[in-house]
Amino acid sequence: QSFNGNALGPPNTDLNFGTWNVQTLYKPGALDNLIHEAKRYNLDIIAIQETRWTGAGNLDKEGYKFIYGGSEEHAFGTGFLVKQCFENSIKDIKFVNNRISYLKLKGRFKPIYLINIHAPTEDKSPEIKDDFYETLDQTLDSLTSYSIKILLGDMNAKLGHE
Repeated sequence: QSFNGNALGPPNTDLNFGTWNVQTLYKPGALDNLIHEAKRYNLDIIAIQETRWTGAGNLDKEGYKFIYGGSEEHAFGTGFLVKQCFENSIKDIKFVNNRISYLKLKGRFKPIYLINIHAPTEDKSPEIKDDFYETLDQTLDSLTSYSIKILLGDMNAKLGHE
């Protein structure tokens, strides 16, 4: 989809986005590899799962801004890798928990929410799964109804026999 005007990124640009469960960025060179792949596939925004970085923050590197949020231990965590030319379009970011976050972008006519999720696997306890989906429902309900909502992430779907 093209976003014209001065709302989202440079005028008359397409927004190319993707999602990637990196399994960890907690090793040397992992963020460099992520940026290399973003450039290779010409992605403007990537929703990242399993960053395994603690706390929340952001950093600028090679024309991208990496915005992340995680727990106190090196487990789970989500983030967004955003091309810096789209940085001014970011109106809000929220890390709901270590599995759900969202980025609010200023669209031409209405806000655009990119919701980043990392769903629990089927082998997790029913309580963990129920809590995740309840939090996801509450998060989606809290976003303005007239906005565009795009759900990205690792849904942990399994194919084949059990």
